[in-house]
Amino acid sequence: MRQIIVAIVFVASLTVSAQNIRVLDEIVAVVGENIVMSSDLEAEYAQAKKDMDVYEGDLKCEILNQLIIQKLYLHKAAVDSVYASEDRVNDEVERRIQYYASQIGGEKKLEQYLGKTIAEYKAQMRPKIEDQIVIPTINGLKKDNIEYKGFVFIGLIKVGDNPIVIEYNVRMGDPETEVVMPRLQTDLVALFAAMDNGTLIDANISYDTRSCATIMAVSGGYPGSYQKNKVITGLEAVNDTPNTLVFQAGTAVGQNAVVTSGGRVLAVTAYGENISEAVITASQRLQKIEFEGMNFRRDIGYEFEKK
Repeated sequence: MRQIIVAIVFVASLTVSAQNIRVLDEIVAVVGENIVMSSDLEAEYAQAKKDMDVYEGDLKCEILNQLIIQKLYLHKAAVDSVYASEDRVNDEVERRIQYYASQIGGEKKLEQYLGKTIAEYKAQMRPKIEDQIVIPTINGLKKDNIEYKGFVFIGLIKVGDNPIVIEYNVRMGDPETEVVMPRLQTDLVALFAAMDNGTLIDANISYDTRSCATIMAVSGGYPGSYQKNKVITGLEAVNDTPNTLVFQAGTAVGQNAVVTSGGRVLAVTAYGENISEAVITASQRLQKIEFEGMNFRRDIGYEFEKK
């Protein structure tokens, strides 16, 4: 079992001159790789005194304890999490930009659309997402004393030069779930239980090393108005195909057959040795399924190189 070590230390950061030695700040607590500075403690203490008239007990000590608990959460999250390296994040951003550039007619046209160079866009947008959305979200949870455990998916849209939140989802998204969950080999309920009782740090999570891709088939007219009760054929043939899964969503039983009953009708997920292979396989399998007005995207997923 991994252990989390909390150390309370007082180390002065000094600027030295011939005239004097001035203390800039002090480290008052160390939790893993996280630290609590004296300036953090004093700021929280000053705000707390403004917010309350009377407090019985050592207020500053209580605030320090709360700050240490927050750092413990961060440390546990870091230990429990799988991080993408900066190089991987940058590679993914570059891949997406190149894909969008290819769809719009080249980098110059993309820059005209953005109103700035690609380098400027990358340098400005990510810090804005972190500073305007991600960090305030985390701070809001802390402020409301919410010890959140679970998924958070933030849907964003670019408006002018700023990222704007469309929605917060505290669940897995659709169709993201259809490519993440098929790779998970560990019992999901057991992982939820471990998350709830604080033992997720000790869980052994196994997953299929292959890639997964899914393609959603929708009713004609979706996301606008669409017709229902269209007979779906080909399901049995695809269901019996190895390394393929069919997730039915907007379907029902009628006319002695499976028929459409919603906008997002079904998704076909396929495994592959890489994403490109999985996308091609999913597309081939989906084309064996038919219903009147069926539509699906043919232009996504192919931007990933075969790795």
